Amino acid sequence: MLGGCGGSNKETVPAQLGSEQPSAGAPVLPQLTLIAGNTGGAGFTDGIGASARFNAPSSIAVGADGAVYIADTGNNAIRKMVDGSVTTLAGFPGAGGHADGNGNAARFKSPKAITVDTLHNVFIGKHLVNSPCHGSDV
Repeated sequence: MLGGCGGSNKETVPAQLGSEQPSAGAPVLPQLTLIAGNTGGAGFTDGIGASARFNAPSSIAVGADGAVYIADTGNNAIRKMVDGSVTTLAGFPGAGGHADGNGNAARFKSPKAITVDTLHNVFIGKHLVNSPCHGSDV
């Protein structure tokens, strides 16, 4: 499952579950929106929307062109999503390690952090710092 979180405890909830009226001053918990994969379990499948599968994705980055890059930690892979379609950019599940290469010849060992620059260069790291969902080291 790949989703995004947001919200702040400074906002108010528009409505409580089962209620038609907003609750003034109620704290907002981060909200998760499913954008690819599903909650049916981990896996490794390129595809569109819910047909894609991930295994413990830990970080995403959005390029200037709107492409979403995913550090698919459990699959030792870097994935890319464009217009809801997920493809594997580099790495291969079950083949973790450290090797330069193109596509599935590249090897990663549990990539956890990812960023992309304005030239579409993708940078991968082993540690995620200041997650926007948690506000602390992850």
